Amino acid sequence: MDIQLTDYKGHTWHLAGAQEGDEGVTLHKISGTDGKLSDHPVPTTQHFPTHTYDTATPEPISPTLTVSITHTTSLTTETTIRRFLDGLDFYKPAILTFHQPRQPELQLFVHLESPIGLPEETAPTDTTTLEIHLTAQDGRYFGPEHTSTGITTIENTGQLPLWPTIHWKGLTARVTEDKNGPIILPPALGTTGLIYHTNPDTGGLITDTHGYPNHNAWATLRGVAWTRPIMPGDATTIDCHKCHIHWRNQYLQPWAQTGGIVSNARTSNNSNGRTWATASGRPHAIRLFD
Repeated sequence: MDIQLTDYKGHTWHLAGAQEGDEGVTLHKISGTDGKLSDHPVPTTQHFPTHTYDTATPEPISPTLTVSITHTTSLTTETTIRRFLDGLDFYKPAILTFHQPRQPELQLFVHLESPIGLPEETAPTDTTTLEIHLTAQDGRYFGPEHTSTGITTIENTGQLPLWPTIHWKGLTARVTEDKNGPIILPPALGTTGLIYHTNPDTGGLITDTHGYPNHNAWATLRGVAWTRPIMPGDATTIDCHKCHIHWRNQYLQPWAQTGGIVSNARTSNNSNGRTWATASGRPHAIRLFD
């Protein structure tokens, strides 16, 4: 398995796999990678509370990386340590990427959970072991981003409910889903267009492409909303007229997926024949405050 860490500055560290240790950092051990659903009880007349995918939310994932850091042809051990730690932050996300043969890449957006100190003394050619404690507040791994327009079928091969986002520009965009019905999208007259976040956790928010809310467009959809997610193992057909729909399947573990295995031709082997797009950017980019 290939494991990479892309820090918030955009530098990629190959921790395990084909290019392992090329930048002077090698993964010795990783733990705490499995996510789980929180046990929030569902109101019911039964004596024992239950939970379902509809109501339960993932708890934060807290992976711990044990890495060895050494010198490279151009950098001393201490310089490598400083560059590696300088790309990790308590607020700006880094990305842990996991990739197995014939499987799509999965990404976990992580921050530092606790401070990391430099070793007191490090010789130029020493090898130092550090333990890095990270946290992922999303509590989920994101698969590659898919984009489609017109009539398309979305299949949720992940482990969590799927809420897509809808992107559009112009005056006559609309989206129809076989179980939610038609939604007439408000005019998007700006140069970049608008994005409808269907997840009710965001309040059905409408933003521009930079994540800033558009309250006027948001108000026009009050009472008209995407009412249900696409559940794990389920699929739905959507007609996106003069708009584009985006989605990423989500998982609780990086080691196995429930479907959509990638063939050598870089296409999935399911009936939809969809291609895996390159995943980039943080999936939740809503700016509520500056």
